[in-house]
Amino acid sequence: MPFVSYTRNFEDVMLNRVFDSIPHGFYVDVGAYHPATDSNTYAMYLRGWRGVAIEPAPAVASLWATMRPEDVLVQAAAGAASGHTSFFTFGDVEQYSTTTPQTADQHRSNGAPVKTTLVPLVSLNDVLARYRPEGDIHCMSIDVEGGERAVLEGLDLRRYRPWVIMLESVEPGRPVPNHMPWEPLLLACDYEFVYFDEVNRFYVAKEQLHLKRFFACGPCVWDDFIHIDLVTARSELAQARAELEQLRLRSP
Repeated sequence: MPFVSYTRNFEDVMLNRVFDSIPHGFYVDVGAYHPATDSNTYAMYLRGWRGVAIEPAPAVASLWATMRPEDVLVQAAAGAASGHTSFFTFGDVEQYSTTTPQTADQHRSNGAPVKTTLVPLVSLNDVLARYRPEGDIHCMSIDVEGGERAVLEGLDLRRYRPWVIMLESVEPGRPVPNHMPWEPLLLACDYEFVYFDEVNRFYVAKEQLHLKRFFACGPCVWDDFIHIDLVTARSELAQARAELEQLRLRSP
């Protein structure tokens, strides 16, 4: 049966390729937002993986409890240290929410309504010390709309060694690279850049460089995958055809 992808840019297809031989891995999803829609880790959850999701938006908390009850949801933003921080949201486009004032100013200049709330702030060091003090961290996904450096500053990459780290590395809503300020933090801690999918940059820990071979190309026919939107469309089409056939049979 084909692997079902839930992401717009097929990030989960790449992760499934890399970790196909690991049935019960562990992920950390920073800036996770919705538990399923465009989630980099939902397909892995369905495969049997479990982990920690960090997301301050209150609107999705009940969805996580319902759809991914075996994951830990930390309702906070991630940053360099624990405390509190301003959280900026932009109308109905909650996936672009950020803790970065510069990103908020960019949306404001484009005419988006900006709402500011105060939310808890946690460092990845504190989160991992509580929820993953020991054991492998196979994958870390970071999607924080401009706050990448602060998140990495709160993570001791000498103590915690995710096998693969994937970070959204373009400016919010634009194909403009933004990795220059934070990439040196990863390279200095023995991570190697291995792949860019035009949205995310992928890095592999030096001790896991045997995984580098999986990043030789982007998602392709050999990954044997199908997107959830197509699965849904086919199901709805089959249902519509069945209903149409029932109507035809009832007609005199």
